[in-house]
Amino acid sequence: MNYESNKAKYNESKDKKCNKTYTQVNFDQWILHRVIPYIDLCIVEKYEKIKYGENKLIDLLFHDFVSLKNYNGDLKGKLRKTREVKTSLLESHMHRTLSAQVLTEKLARR
Repeated sequence: MNYESNKAKYNESKDKKCNKTYTQVNFDQWILHRVIPYIDLCIVEKYEKIKYGENKLIDLLFHDFVSLKNYNGDLKGKLRKTREVKTSLLESHMHRTLSAQVLTEKLARR
């Protein structure tokens, strides 16, 4: 492989990871999977030097589902999806993208 083909593959993979803008669909997904509260819990874990077990995380994040005695969904699967979404958001530098998006929208309103 040469330099140019490696560069092209890198740019292609970088573009797939990085959203140019976020929409309400993205925000709804974050809400559905409780991503922001999960990030908060990860910060608490680091700060307090503790580790929440999987069952505790499920109870903290999805307590409304746990309280439904007839809920037959896969809560471990929901937690797994939450972790996946959180990882992809943090790897894509979503905070930079959101900051730029908000700034662009504010400038457009002027």
